[in-house]
Amino acid sequence: MTDSNEKDWSQLAANDDETSAEMAEEAEMAEEADVTEPSDEPDYSDLAGVLEHPNYKALEAKLTEAEQQAHDNYDRALRAMSELENTRKRLEKEKTNALKYGVERLINDMLPIVDSLEQALQTTDGESEAFKSIYKGVELTYQMFLDHLAKHQVSQLDPLGETFDPNQHEAMSMQDDPNVAPNTVIMVFQKGYLLHDRVIRPARVVVSKGPSKKIDEIA
Repeated sequence: MTDSNEKDWSQLAANDDETSAEMAEEAEMAEEADVTEPSDEPDYSDLAGVLEHPNYKALEAKLTEAEQQAHDNYDRALRAMSELENTRKRLEKEKTNALKYGVERLINDMLPIVDSLEQALQTTDGESEAFKSIYKGVELTYQMFLDHLAKHQVSQLDPLGETFDPNQHEAMSMQDDPNVAPNTVIMVFQKGYLLHDRVIRPARVVVSKGPSKKIDEIA
């Protein structure tokens, strides 16, 4: 073999080695690209459970349960709001009554004093010179009490001649009286009193029965 042929074979061998090295390098780069570069194709592995055919009965049961729970919560909210409104109204009413009728106990304690002054006026002869000044003083004191009671919205119940009202009057007895209609107050034992629209003491009265029929008329 000549020197020229040996040289050609050596060149071919070198070329083959270089080609093999390039191919190996390209293969290694391709492997690295497979590892480092993400794939363009989407991964549906996580959606496998989602894409399963749904159980419509189970979904319907859950929906019904959710609707029932929502309805119960709505009812509880309405009841809570109603109770809150009732509590607010009750407290407002109690506040109003406390301001309006807060002096009721004090007025009740003062009424016996007013009754005593009134009885003193009824049993004293105001025309007598000996008691005229005393009568005038008692009368002024009595009127002063009534004026102060009126400032607190307290008014007297003096129902003489009026129709008997069980809400404001207390019947002590009944008497025949042909001159008045039945259930008419013909005598007032003790006057009553109102605080605003509330009866703090009813008037004690005698009520007429009306004319009674004679035995001859009944026969």
